[in-house]
Amino acid sequence: MPPRRPTDLEWQDLVGDLPNLTRADAWITDEPTHLYNCIAYSVGITDRWSNPPQPLNAFQALYNRHPYNHPTVGTDSPDATIDGWATPKNGPIIREMTHGSRRSTSEEAPLWESKLGSDFRITHGRGELLSDLYGRVVTSFSDGGVMAEGLYQEPELTSAEVESVRTRPAHVSPELRRSFQPLLAALKESWRSPEKRYLSDSGAYAAGPEFEALAALGPEALPLVLEEMIASPSGFLLLPVLELWTARDDLVSGSSREELESQQSRARRAVRELLA
Repeated sequence: MPPRRPTDLEWQDLVGDLPNLTRADAWITDEPTHLYNCIAYSVGITDRWSNPPQPLNAFQALYNRHPYNHPTVGTDSPDATIDGWATPKNGPIIREMTHGSRRSTSEEAPLWESKLGSDFRITHGRGELLSDLYGRVVTSFSDGGVMAEGLYQEPELTSAEVESVRTRPAHVSPELRRSFQPLLAALKESWRSPEKRYLSDSGAYAAGPEFEALAALGPEALPLVLEEMIASPSGFLLLPVLELWTARDDLVSGSSREELESQQSRARRAVRELLA
């Protein structure tokens, strides 16, 4: 989409959570979507959601390894093209990585660009995301000249697996389905709240009373969750429900490319394992 200026209402929402933004620097370069987040966009990917690796050394390893090839540089380096952001956690030394921004290719230079969780992608001044939400820049990387998009393919579910998921809800009681749909709608609406929509870790979306209400339905609603996971672009955000109901946090363990893998791929592998 061609860049556009935020409306007055959009600007009020943005600056309410990111108070150091400058309106003159702010252009909206993509509309809200769960398809990708800041970490993916910082390396040129617009069809996958990749959670910020934790802690700092894992975050740096993600950008330093092939195929990204973005060597670490100082946060004040003029060669920096990607910034990693973090908030303090358990004191001033240990940090929680929150965000990745990149130098914008926009003609409106010198600007940077960020996908704000599941919300807009915007341009901004380099340090203008300084906030309680994202913290500050703690590491930076120079452009190695190789972007990740198209360099590896993540496996898809087979047509037989998709068909198996689609047939299972037929065995769910009508009463449970009637309960499930409004709870799912309420959970999705909560993802648009200011507390969640700017966050880049998908686990943050699995919190709050809406999530607890859906989870309270129990494993009997599993076929409905699996159906949503393969049907909706935001279905991968339901992965924590599967982990809760199965009492397993290892549903997607064992990937040799775990740090490169998107949340969509992790969700597909979880669906495949539960079908098996």
